[in-house]
Amino acid sequence: EIQFAAAWMNSPTSPRISPGCSKLWMCGLCHRSWRQPGCSAESAESSEITGNRSISEVTVSGGTGCTGQDPAGDGSQRNRVMLKFLGIALLLSGTAGIGFGKARELDQRVEELRMLRQLIMLLEGEIRCTHRPLPELLISLGERFGPPFQSFLVETGKELEAHKSLTVQEVWKEQLTLGRKKFHLNRQEYEELLEFGGMLGYLDIQMQTELCLWYEERLKISVQAAMSEAGEKRRLYRCLGILSGVVLAVFII
Repeated sequence: EIQFAAAWMNSPTSPRISPGCSKLWMCGLCHRSWRQPGCSAESAESSEITGNRSISEVTVSGGTGCTGQDPAGDGSQRNRVMLKFLGIALLLSGTAGIGFGKARELDQRVEELRMLRQLIMLLEGEIRCTHRPLPELLISLGERFGPPFQSFLVETGKELEAHKSLTVQEVWKEQLTLGRKKFHLNRQEYEELLEFGGMLGYLDIQMQTELCLWYEERLKISVQAAMSEAGEKRRLYRCLGILSGVVLAVFII
């Protein structure tokens, strides 16, 4: 009977195993099963074994089961790759933004020094020609200029008018300390501005004009030094921002 079953399976009329699906063959006589290599049976339905020990074919739906591919796994892998590239792009944009921001701070420092020099020139002319009180002069100059000197000058002038007992040095230092974060001046330039305000209210008109001329020359030197430093470091900061992002991206990959 075993020889008969083997001969029947090899006969031309016996069903063939197609490459696209899994086939489960069961012999009712010996209760042995054969499965196509590489295929996993998910469900099987066998026919009843009759008395004459007939061999029945059980077809198991295969489809993707025989191909060895996992569509869900491929999709998750693609998602991981997309997230990785998205993270790299965000990292590059962040580091480049930091580098360009530092370069922008150098340019803002030059602009503030130029604005401050122009302010001192106007203040010297007002002191020499108009002889107006200092609080009034500061408020008037503050209204002509933009930030960060606008709020500083206006608030200083108002504080001097409201509190007659306070000295110019006290009010100047207080308002300059409150607005310190708005300025892009370095430590030396900040100390010079603080010193200038401390001497402004104690001198006569001639000495105040000479003080303004002296500080104007100091600011001229500071502008030249700031422009030279900005020209040297502007490109350096930008390149460092981009290169640091590239290096971090290589570590991520």
